[in-house]
Amino acid sequence: MLLWSRQPWTGIDDLGDGRLPSGRFVSGTTETKLGSLRMIGVCVPWPGAHVATGRKDRRRWEDHLAFLGGLSGVLARHEHTGRTILLGDVNQFIPRRRAPLRAFQVLTDAIPPFLRLATEGAIPEFGRPSIDHLWHTMDLRAVRVRALPGHGPDGRTLSDHVSLFIEIRQVHEDGSAGKRTDRPGAMLSVSTSYRR
Repeated sequence: MLLWSRQPWTGIDDLGDGRLPSGRFVSGTTETKLGSLRMIGVCVPWPGAHVATGRKDRRRWEDHLAFLGGLSGVLARHEHTGRTILLGDVNQFIPRRRAPLRAFQVLTDAIPPFLRLATEGAIPEFGRPSIDHLWHTMDLRAVRVRALPGHGPDGRTLSDHVSLFIEIRQVHEDGSAGKRTDRPGAMLSVSTSYRR
């Protein structure tokens, strides 16, 4: 998992919780046009992780559920109640399509109520839901979500995921999310991209 910002990062955490496998979680705080922002990036193991490949010592959904259990503990910490974005490869559609009901419930239970989902249902320009998602605190609003092609200009496949481009704006006291702000151009663009 990689998070990138033009500004330096503080409070970097690449462990999160002892139950999370290495390389699948990173968080930090950076300064943006929207102010200080805590970013949490995740790559939840796919349902067949270490079942028929890799270590071959897991049951289907086992690593996925263990990761979500650890993530739940991380997200429950008080320090994440400030302006926050959680994003990454969740390996589940929202609303549920193929995941067992229990796995979907563990996912929804892991996400605290102060985070709002921006990527539910069919993604515009893609016409289908994604397994990559973004949640944000209530002081932010996703004003545009669109899909980017999973292939390069030459037609070569870049990823088995469709990248998402999400524009985020600050919500004003009246509930609107526009350009009216004390910070000119207060908008943040977030992209998910997975390369093989």
